[in-house]
Amino acid sequence: MPESHDEFFDLCAGYALESLDAEEHEQLEAHLAAGCPLCEAVLPRFRSTVTEMGAVIDPVTPDARTKAQILAAIRATDARTITPRARRAATPTTPATSANRTPRRWPTWLGWSGWGAAAIFAIVAYVGWNDRQQARSDLDGARAALTELENQVRQEALWGSVMTARDSEIVVLLPTAQGSPELHARVTYDPTSERAVIVFENLSAPADRDYQLWAIRDGSPQSLGLIDAVSGGYAVVRLESIGADEMLSAFAVSIEDKGGSKSAAPEGDVIMVGSREN
Repeated sequence: MPESHDEFFDLCAGYALESLDAEEHEQLEAHLAAGCPLCEAVLPRFRSTVTEMGAVIDPVTPDARTKAQILAAIRATDARTITPRARRAATPTTPATSANRTPRRWPTWLGWSGWGAAAIFAIVAYVGWNDRQQARSDLDGARAALTELENQVRQEALWGSVMTARDSEIVVLLPTAQGSPELHARVTYDPTSERAVIVFENLSAPADRDYQLWAIRDGSPQSLGLIDAVSGGYAVVRLESIGADEMLSAFAVSIEDKGGSKSAAPEGDVIMVGSREN
């Protein structure tokens, strides 16, 4: 029987690799039947590792020189690390004892004779595979973030072209009698792309009110949505397809109950107006 629990771990590794001889197989089965929570826990892990290792590692056949060097190194390691019990077992007793032993089945060309080394190899291979999977996941995440950043850059460039377009117009929205004097807004409108960028300053609506943006087309208002101002009353609104040049005459801002006007026209006070004719 093995002299330490580490040797049972070696047997578990050999069991997972299907390379135990008959005596070692019986020793491990007896050990497990007696009840060993450590070996019962590690054996499924060895089996899983060997399965995953076979799926991700491509077999490589070494040249004769490399094979000879590896086998020599293994034999040298075995000679240095063989246990006292193994030395006793290696001492011939009777011819019948040697003749009755079942030959060991080595797993591959490598001929591992130390199952501790085999277990370490399997674990290292699994850890390497897991690290590669994590690296692939990190790379995929970085690529997705880069794609998102590129999209944002393209969008910023698109809206920046509105500000620099040859035919772009500037419309200044001024406070009405119902609006506060500090209110200010500036519209940059590109008739060719029908896009507009509006920058607001000092928009600070009460908690139960909202500012709403309107376009005036052929004398009729059309809602362009609520204005979401950040702390300090600053807001930027970007508008697409707001209408052809000849249809759009002005922009306006009203202050409404929370949620905005429920009709097709402002219900609250119009506090800012800017005409394209000015």
